[in-house]
Amino acid sequence: MALYVYTDSDLRDALRQRVHDAGSQRAFARQHGINHAYLSRILAQKRPVGKLVAGLLGYRLIRGRTYTPAADDNNQFFDL
Repeated sequence: MALYVYTDSDLRDALRQRVHDAGSQRAFARQHGINHAYLSRILAQKRPVGKLVAGLLGYRLIRGRTYTPAADDNNQFFDL
């Protein structure tokens, strides 16, 4: 089974879509209990996505700044 690996950039794209769906950065931040300024810095590429936001999007940090879907039970820590 293939291991799908995503980068900060990939997760930012997903985050932008979720923010759009929520109506605004503030609305998304409020819905998920995070600071809107923190969210803004992630979207502006001033901070990495990190564990918290990756988890909100359904991903988990596996190494450095790479992520994999959290729901994939076959995920292992592989040398990439």
